[in-house]
This record gives sequence, C-alpha cells and structure tokens, in this order.
Amino acid sequence: MGYDLVVVGGGPAGLTVSSILKHYNILVVEEHSRPGYPKHCTGLVGEYTARFYVSLLGGDIIDNRYRGAIFHIGGKRYIIESRSGKPLAYHINRPLLEEKLYERTIGLGHEVLLSTKAKPDSNSGVVVEDRVLKPKYIIASDGPLSIFKKRIIGSKPRYLVGVQRVYRGYGFRREYFHITYLPGIPEFFQWLVPLDDDIVLVGYAVYPYRRFDPEKIFSSIARVTGVDIGGVVESYGGLIPLNKPLKKPFINNIFFIGDSLPASKPYTGGGIYAIAYLAPSLARSIELDDPEIYMERYSSLRRRLLLERRVVEIFRMIDYSIPARVLNALYKSSIDPSKYYDYHLGLIIETIKHLPSILVNYM
Repeated sequence: MGYDLVVVGGGPAGLTVSSILKHYNILVVEEHSRPGYPKHCTGLVGEYTARFYVSLLGGDIIDNRYRGAIFHIGGKRYIIESRSGKPLAYHINRPLLEEKLYERTIGLGHEVLLSTKAKPDSNSGVVVEDRVLKPKYIIASDGPLSIFKKRIIGSKPRYLVGVQRVYRGYGFRREYFHITYLPGIPEFFQWLVPLDDDIVLVGYAVYPYRRFDPEKIFSSIARVTGVDIGGVVESYGGLIPLNKPLKKPFINNIFFIGDSLPASKPYTGGGIYAIAYLAPSLARSIELDDPEIYMERYSSLRRRLLLERRVVEIFRMIDYSIPARVLNALYKSSIDPSKYYDYHLGLIIETIKHLPSILVNYM
C-alpha cells in the first residue's frame, strides 16, 4: 500500500500533525506499545499551548492550573503570580494528550503502527518492518536522539537527563509550583509541581556524565520547598535537548518537528509550545505542497530561540538562578509574568526596558 506521508514517531509532535491533516493517506510509526508511554515530560505549559490543545482535544487534558510560582534561591523565597486573572501556567496530562491525539488520528482514517521502528532509506524513503516505503513526504518526529537527524545531517545529540518521581505529598498549595536551585547542580533548576491535592511531581536534570544520589536530591528539594513527601507513586525520566535548532526544518522530502529539530525553550527545556506553534504550519505546507510555509513559521521561532539560547548559555556558566531573580525584580515593577511563560525573549526585552528598577529590586 502506498502512503502520501509517513510520520516517524508517535509522540505529541508527530501525532499533532497527523491529527490535523485530513485528506492524506498517512502512516504513523511509533516504537512504543502505547501512546503517551513511557512518561517523560513534566507537562507545564503556558496559555498559548493550553488554548491550542484544548481547542483541538477538549478541556479534560488540563488537570491543574497554577496561579503562581515559588522560586527558592539561596535561602530566599520569591513568589511570582499572574496579574491577568488567568493562570500563570497549566498542567497538561501528557498520557491523555497523546491518547487523544492517537484517537483523533485513527478517527481520520490514518494508520498507526505501534511497537514498530523505522529508519531512513538511502533514497529519500523510509524502512518500516523491512519494507522500503517511498512516500511523498516523511515527518521525522523521533525525538532528541533522532536517527533521521543523525544519518541525514550527522549531528551529535547533546542533552540533559531529566529524572522525575511522583510522590504523595503534604503541606503545599495546589495552585503554586516550586522551582529550586540546589548548590552543586549548576546546569539546571529543580521542580516540584502539584498534580492534585496530595500528589506532587518532583524532578531535576543533569548532564549525562554526572552522577548523583537521587535520594539526596529529592530530599533536598522537599526540604528547600518545605513540602513533606511520602511514598513514591511512580518514577520516570527523559532527555532535554541542548543542540541548536536546525537552520532549515526540512531536507528534500523530510520534515523535522519536535525534539528532532530541536525547538525546545532554552531555559526551561519545554518542547510542547514549539509543537503547538509549528504543527499547523507544517500541516498546511504538506497540504499545499509548499515547504516555505513551514520554513517561514519556523524561522521566526528559531530567531527567538537562538537569542534566548545565547543568554541562557551565559547563565549556565555564571548562575542559573539569575533569570528568576530578574523575573522577581520585573514582577515588583508590575510586569505580568503570565504574558511571558512561553515568550522568554519578551522577558529579555522587558529587562532592558526596566533595567534601572531591576537593579534596585534585583535582590
């Protein structure tokens, strides 16, 4: 059977595009046996991303809303809240998100092969279960270790390893998530995110060559935040890509999206926003047979990400908590942080505009 499009990777990136395209004969190939599993994402998203997926899939994919964030830095506590009346951030139920995207994709008549691997063919095709397919287009949404990116572009993946546990928890407010900056882990922050009234998601990220005792880190996060954690409900992890975004999001008939690009936010590592931002234009490029539609949308995002990335690299060398301190100073200057959850470049611009008051309020 011939396919117009083969999507390699049935995570949120590949399934979002396939769930939008209606008039194409599509095959989605996913190496895992169940959509949404294994888990690996924290699931915090901003207003833009939440609105996009709620409009596509319904409101039950959002299982918590956060009024604000509490930053813990050097023994001090900074509380940042939305000023707009809207949540500062939302928690998206990732397994449910991908299950619904899977159901929508199947409902459109597309085919999904689970527990199946795919790899590029030397002639702009894709090998699936020893079959060489020659679709018009291929979407490589196969994550930060993308085999398509490695074989076609040759880039070596760089990433942090995220480690997360879901705990029974006590002594916290459900509408605030916590961010900590532990000494000895300068490359990233740590997080404690309430999922329910007595459930919290706790995590950290480190370079893959660094070795820590997870028990000590999780205990330190609980101690710093003041949250009592009990029994472990489940554990999981994932990779946070550090590579620069590709100069061009397609090569010949192969499009890249998601962590294969990658287009995650440089400071937080969040990648769902970029999927929501890019997927409609990629679908339209395929429908209209015009890759430049996707290129134009991607280029605008890439410019933002590269500027943010330069600043973040400096923070990683000096002090990764600097942006949180600056955000607190901006908040004291009446800036609404909910506007910038997904638009970190906007925070950089506001920092420049309000530099005198930031210097006063920084500490």
